[in-house]
Amino acid sequence: YERSLKYYRDLKNVVDTAWDNGWEKGNEEGLQKGEINFFTKLLTDRFTSLSDEIKLLLTQATPEQLNKWRERLFVAKTIEAIFFDER
Repeated sequence: YERSLKYYRDLKNVVDTAWDNGWEKGNEEGLQKGEINFFTKLLTDRFTSLSDEIKLLLTQATPEQLNKWRERLFVAKTIEAIFFDER
């Protein structure tokens, strides 16, 4: 009985940990997609359309890149200045 109980507790801990880690990762990915969608909306409001290259960059963006691009959005005169100007 005690071995079964220990096995059950160990298995439950593994499942709980996996669940928590999956939940956190899914939540982070969801937030990232929301940020990308919002940023895309801001870009299309300002510059009308996005090239396929820009769309690809957005889908592959890291949080750091998004922050850098977001800072440039309000001062850049062109969409290229947001994504390709490495100051």
